[in-house]
Amino acid sequence: MSQTMHDRTTAVGVAAGRAGFAEAVRAEWVKFRTVRGTVIATLVTITVGVLFGFLLGSNTVRSYLESTPAERADFDPMMATLRPFIMAMIAVAVIGVLAVTSEYASGTIRVSAVAVPSRPRLFAAKTAVVGAVVLAAGQVTTFLAFFVSQSALARANLPSLTLAGPGVMRAVAGGGLCLTLMALFGVAIGFLVRFTSGAVAITTVVTILPALADALFPEWLRDLVVKYWPSSAGLRMAALRPNPDLLTPGAGFALLSGYVAVLLLIALTAFRTRDV
Repeated sequence: MSQTMHDRTTAVGVAAGRAGFAEAVRAEWVKFRTVRGTVIATLVTITVGVLFGFLLGSNTVRSYLESTPAERADFDPMMATLRPFIMAMIAVAVIGVLAVTSEYASGTIRVSAVAVPSRPRLFAAKTAVVGAVVLAAGQVTTFLAFFVSQSALARANLPSLTLAGPGVMRAVAGGGLCLTLMALFGVAIGFLVRFTSGAVAITTVVTILPALADALFPEWLRDLVVKYWPSSAGLRMAALRPNPDLLTPGAGFALLSGYVAVLLLIALTAFRTRDV
């Protein structure tokens, strides 16, 4: 973290202890764009969406051509867009983590606490900046992934989707909103753990756990994890076809939002009561 960033962060408040919410948001934006890790993670998120959208779209073409008639009849073109989502969810969670833990690692959290002594205001400002940035990046990621993957299907004359199709716009936008919520999940874990390696490990395990459920859990617990785990609920936000064994998109949004809201509340409580 450069000395220039320290100076800017302190100057935003004009006088220590008098920074309002707008000044706090401005300072958090300065910090966000000057931390190399958060910028790189944001670019990685978009790259993952586009690159994996292309690769998995092409792979879906090969799988479709080798499938049986029954499998072709059950083909869901949206899956070509959804498959890269786990990687994107990990990337945005890391963005949220780094936005917090980078300050603890460098000690600038103490500068921020002097400029903005209201812990809830500082917490809200950081959350708002991360949420706004990832909302924009997440929508760019999901729409680009959608266009790239569906173009691959269309070029091979396979069933494909357009944004004008029933529910497609909702599903694609829901994917971007899912990434935003996962970034806020990362913010909460960052405040709770305060160490980058531990927080990244936790968010990664939480994200990929449903994919490991078959190997880790008995059947009754596996079904609960696959249906109600945070990342599972998030993936349902971008689903197009109904699945009686899984949540609806609306229920997935409500459940993931609830997880994130509770975790943010716990993180804010810890931030208010612990020394920086």
